[in-house]
Amino acid sequence: MAVKIKFLGIAQDAGIPQIGCNCKVCSKIYRGERKEEYPVALGIINEKTGKKFMIEATPAFSKQYKKLIDIEKGEKLEGIILTHAHIGHYTGLMMLGREVLNTKRLKVFVSSKMGEFLKNNAPWNQLVKLDNIEIIEFKNRVPFVLDDGIEVTPIEVVHRNEYADTYGFLVKGEEKIFFVPDIDRWNGFEEDLNKLINECKKVIVDATFYTKEEIGKVRGRDLNEIPHPTIEETIKYVEDNKLPSEKIVFTHFNHTNMVLSNEEIRKSVEEKGFAISQEDMEILI
Repeated sequence: MAVKIKFLGIAQDAGIPQIGCNCKVCSKIYRGERKEEYPVALGIINEKTGKKFMIEATPAFSKQYKKLIDIEKGEKLEGIILTHAHIGHYTGLMMLGREVLNTKRLKVFVSSKMGEFLKNNAPWNQLVKLDNIEIIEFKNRVPFVLDDGIEVTPIEVVHRNEYADTYGFLVKGEEKIFFVPDIDRWNGFEEDLNKLINECKKVIVDATFYTKEEIGKVRGRDLNEIPHPTIEETIKYVEDNKLPSEKIVFTHFNHTNMVLSNEEIRKSVEEKGFAISQEDMEILI
């Protein structure tokens, strides 16, 4: 197995601690009793060619770049794949500009709508004009070759698409993983989800919230404004459909998520066979 998938972060867009929050988890991090969690991103490492790629460019891009790229060995990032245009998933692109890395035509793989968003809005269009990035557009459900021995298939999913559309990615080496950090609901995606769980080594899924009530209790927000399938809902779906729970890896945790604050809940999820993603976790495919 020559392809390694590495978790560079596991949190929802804002990371953890969340700015302005004094909840149990955030407070522990501020006091130095718990480690910070970066927004979710994956590194793709082709051990055959030595090339490295990222899925997502988060607000913690600088720290995640350092975790993936060994600059003392002269390594460089070969490309970035973006899921969608929410701030935790693309704003790290600012680090590619002439004020920072000043990259030269770094490949950025996006949908046509995401490509148009980057080309037509400042400051992102400056990256295009100055040749810091080369936008490479993919098409829904059409595989593309990322590198020798690595194929990626974008699969469009339903999410809040204020600026562009949203995708999960099927990444194929000798085996496959599917990564979908943001989706509004499993309803309407069941056929794909069942097939992906059965054919992939791991399916890395949106687990922003553990239960529907937590965001209201902690932050006073309405989940209808920010829909995501909860961990409880995903567990029920997998069990009801007799799917292999050991294939599921939860990620993209909001700071309110009870698997982060309640050890009994976390243990109960893991005892059912589901995995809770952690920074630096690796999957070989």
